[in-house]
Parts: sequence; structure tokens; C-alpha cells
Amino acid sequence: MNSGWACSANHQCACHVCSHHHARFVRRPYKHSSSRLRVTAPFSAVVAISLSIELPQGGIMILENKVSIISGIGPGLGQELAYAFAREGSDVVLVARTESKLQEVADEISRQWPDRRTLVCPTDISDAAQTQRMVDATIAEFGRIDCLVNSAYVPPPFTMFEDANFDDWRKSFDVTVFGTLQLTQQVVPHMKSNG
Repeated sequence: MNSGWACSANHQCACHVCSHHHARFVRRPYKHSSSRLRVTAPFSAVVAISLSIELPQGGIMILENKVSIISGIGPGLGQELAYAFAREGSDVVLVARTESKLQEVADEISRQWPDRRTLVCPTDISDAAQTQRMVDATIAEFGRIDCLVNSAYVPPPFTMFEDANFDDWRKSFDVTVFGTLQLTQQVVPHMKSNG
């Protein structure tokens, strides 16, 4: 099966968390019967494993002319996802609570990929009014939404169960579960309208 992704060589993991060897995937152009490019390999897995996608010269950027919202822009995975999406041709809406962090990522995207557009949206995704304002601002700026990456995460308390503070658990669920569901619900109609 030709999925358009090819495993090149094993490489040392670049995530600085583990020392495993992972397969590195590179994009290779291929003909497809449909006018739409379909990628059967999970894009998020490729990003999470290697944090770099190498394209052959003249290769196709799989997110060219797309608009992607990425929540949870921080110093880790959310930031790397934003860079990966910009590298693959997408304009990027950056979502997190801290505006200064969002601006740093936006500035780096502008430096590395000057033809990409970014929108900085300081947002607490547990607040439905704030997420709706962010979605509205995205439509006002770009006219469409093609992709949503829910990367916002508040870890639960790491304590013994008998010592658990359920207010802390509620904060975690408000962002990680309900905030994610709420934001997805607000974005889906716009994505469906794009076909």
C-alpha cells in the first residue's frame, strides 16, 4: 500500500524525554485518484515521534493554504505542533492563556516561514465565551477553519487517592476534557462548511 509516507532510517529520539529509536518518516509525492490529498499515516503520530518532517525537493506541503487552530501552545508539544503545521504550509491560530508565550511562537514562525500568517489568541479554553471569541476572530481573520489540534492539557494532581483534592481534579477536567469538547463543538460547523 502506497500511503505517501516512507520510513527512511532509524534516528535517536529528539524529544529529550526518552532514548528510544523511532522511525523517521519523510513525505514522498505520489499520484492519487482523487483531487484531494489523503494521508493514511496519522500526521499527529509523525509529529509527536520525530518533530520534523523532511520533504524532498519539490515535495508537496500537505497543509498548504489551510488554517489550523492549535490549543495549548507552551514550551513543549503545542509549540512543536505549531512549527510543524507552519512548516507544512498552514496558517496557524495560536491558543493558550499566556499572550507573551503565544507571541514568541508567532515571532518564530514569522522568522522561519515569512509567508505563513499567525493569529495570537490568548484564551482559557475552559471558558466557552473566550473560545467562541477566538473562533469568531479566526473566521474574521482567515474566513475558514480547516484543522483543530487540541493540545491544551492541565495534569491532574499526582497524589495518593485518599489525599486527592477534587477541586484540582475539576480544574484538570475543565480544560483537558470539557474545554476540549467545547472547543471542538464550536469549530466543527466551520470545518464541515469547508467540505
